[in-house]
Amino acid sequence: MPGPHSAAAHPVHHGLSKSAATDRVEDPVCGMMIDPATSQHQADREGKTYYFCSNECRAEFIKHPAKYATR
Repeated sequence: MPGPHSAAAHPVHHGLSKSAATDRVEDPVCGMMIDPATSQHQADREGKTYYFCSNECRAEFIKHPAKYATR
């Protein structure tokens, strides 16, 4: 019987292929779910990369990072 950390217990193989089960992250400005592998808009703050749905959300984050970096 497979253990909780075996490949059989986790059918999604991260980084190997794209599927509907892709890990998504939340745009900290608008809340939209973003695929970081395909996002064209990102910014780094304090060692963390944030991903955005648009350049407008990225620009808002750059203007007010403390407001959004906690989301």
